[in-house]
Amino acid sequence: MVNKELILDRLARVRENIKHLKELGKLPMKEFVSDFKATGSAERLLQVSIEACLDIGNHIISRCGLERPREYKDVFIILGREGILPYAFAEKLIPMVKFRNRLVHLYWKVNEAEVYEIIQNNLKDIEEFVQHIANFLEKEQDKP
Repeated sequence: MVNKELILDRLARVRENIKHLKELGKLPMKEFVSDFKATGSAERLLQVSIEACLDIGNHIISRCGLERPREYKDVFIILGREGILPYAFAEKLIPMVKFRNRLVHLYWKVNEAEVYEIIQNNLKDIEEFVQHIANFLEKEQDKP
């Protein structure tokens, strides 16, 4: 059985981060990329959001006794195979993991324009992940 409170706490953090990222996304690109506070904040908010999604996935995998992931990308693939996420959507999240790895390990290769583009075009993927996990929690709650 999953720890619902732990998951809800992580989901709340992700939702809050998305709200802040959307605010940063309102800046014109030129202003965003030249503002170190905006870019630094955005990078950190994205990193924490992705980490929280991975933590949630790892928690579900562990508590449900599913196959152990060997790499971070496997977390979403396993959730897809098990029907917790739609499989095609799980595959769509792999670039998010790769971006997280670059933020953490190859941070000097992440440019401000790329961060801005992710805010503009990919936050919906994180929002969709949050919704799928919320749906999973509802189904878990309904189990006898």
